[in-house]
Amino acid sequence: MTRIVTSTQLKQKTGEILSYAIENKEEVIIQRYDVPKAVLVDYDAYQRMRNAQRELDFRRIREIADAVSARAAHLSDDELDEMIFAAIEDIRHDLLFERLRRAAERVSAPAADLSEEEQAGLISDAIAEARAERRAR
Repeated sequence: MTRIVTSTQLKQKTGEILSYAIENKEEVIIQRYDVPKAVLVDYDAYQRMRNAQRELDFRRIREIADAVSARAAHLSDDELDEMIFAAIEDIRHDLLFERLRRAAERVSAPAADLSEEEQAGLISDAIAEARAERRAR
């Protein structure tokens, strides 16, 4: 069963809580002011999550590569380069979006009243501004 502790409890009983996560192979959710902020998991679970995420990333790259290959049979080198660049930009956009989403969660109090659509819009605007600044350089 998932255990939930406050950040204060974690400070006071770090060893006990860590032992619980390791011995029971269960996650411990750490809350601050009744809001989940982090999850403590044993190292094997962490490795499985990382490996699963990597596999998903590689699968997506393979799918993109297969789609490009299927469409590339009749393309010129310039057209092929353009498609590859677009695929790389899509992946970079998704990764940046995820990083920005996580950053927004860390400062979630100001954004708490915004809908997911409004939050996504703000993040998209930030990405567009960052790209515009990069192009201007």
